[in-house]
Amino acid sequence: MDFCDLISITTLGNTDNYGCEFDHRFDTHDYFYLDSQYEAAMHLFQYKSGDKANLTFPTDYAILNKAVYFEDRNDLHAKLAINQTKSRVGCRTWLRTAEQDVFDNDLRRVSVIDESGRIDSVNMKENILPHAIRPCVQLEIDACLAVLKYQTKQNKHNNCFALGIGQMNLGTYPTSYVGDEINYELEKKWEDGILKSTGKTYTGRYNNKRQRLSQYDEYEIDGEKYVRVDKGFRGNNGYWVKVEPIVWEIENWNDLPTALNPKGTNQADTIKLRTKSAIIAGIPFYPNTEDKHNHLWQNSTLRGYLNGYNVNYIQHNGLQVYGAPRGGNFIQQNFINEAMDSLIEHIRAIRFYGKKKFIPTIEANPSVFKNYQNTEQITNANQENQL
Repeated sequence: MDFCDLISITTLGNTDNYGCEFDHRFDTHDYFYLDSQYEAAMHLFQYKSGDKANLTFPTDYAILNKAVYFEDRNDLHAKLAINQTKSRVGCRTWLRTAEQDVFDNDLRRVSVIDESGRIDSVNMKENILPHAIRPCVQLEIDACLAVLKYQTKQNKHNNCFALGIGQMNLGTYPTSYVGDEINYELEKKWEDGILKSTGKTYTGRYNNKRQRLSQYDEYEIDGEKYVRVDKGFRGNNGYWVKVEPIVWEIENWNDLPTALNPKGTNQADTIKLRTKSAIIAGIPFYPNTEDKHNHLWQNSTLRGYLNGYNVNYIQHNGLQVYGAPRGGNFIQQNFINEAMDSLIEHIRAIRFYGKKKFIPTIEANPSVFKNYQNTEQITNANQENQL
């Protein structure tokens, strides 16, 4: 089985340059994505729980990457302590919907969920407050059943792919702060040169001074993996975060087949997932406030990072005439390579012959979807990575 047998390519209806819907020229075909304003509103309607349907809390890794605004190290440390006691603070998260400012046609806006779970929007010409993301993805039901059957038959269960009631694990990512005592021990070993990096890095917050995203090294200690996050303040101390399974909410749990949910109605075509927490922060929707089409999902840094696309060069999977030059090239370093590498290795041994699906022709990540490489992808991979 290949990873692309598991992930369903989702056709996303996006708003156009003026914030209007229903122009299918602005549709994109993505592996991972963010909710639209309409989809966020449907969560409110479906769950009938007020704004809480979209209220989310950041992981420690997201806090360290500025999911919540903090003034200094002590303030940041206090927020980590709050998170540890589960008395947690909500955070702002990006949606993918572009809007036009009601009072000024030259101002471009993007929808967000605020700290209370309400739908809001931000002006893309202003300095953006820290925002986090809750990625969404859809999985092929037959492929998921094949993986679960293989794990049971071969007794090869793996935390990177596990089904629960109304939620599932899919992939791994830096998540939880290790606590002050272990952090001190790991930092001391790191300073003494005892710890060796695995060679893998994870993407972090945008560095305004360097105009690029931070990269944090991964270390393996006694079979567990950790990431050292630069605290972003003066001094040498860092924060250590454990790499853990990503927990996703199954949004259509009640509609799944009985093989996955014994009480399911068997009406679902795919398994629709959204992360339970905001797992990453500090990545701008688009890093430049002046570029003309910086509010469109097709050009966004978030889309590029989540899918392994070069969004500096939109050709087929999006409208080239509405492109923007500084979203970033993420063909080499991206969410799929960082979060799904253990899952990709896990499912390679599984025999599954699914139908071939549409794969975006230019932006697809050649390092993961090797069967779908083409010359243009390889050319893009040679360009400068990231922002």
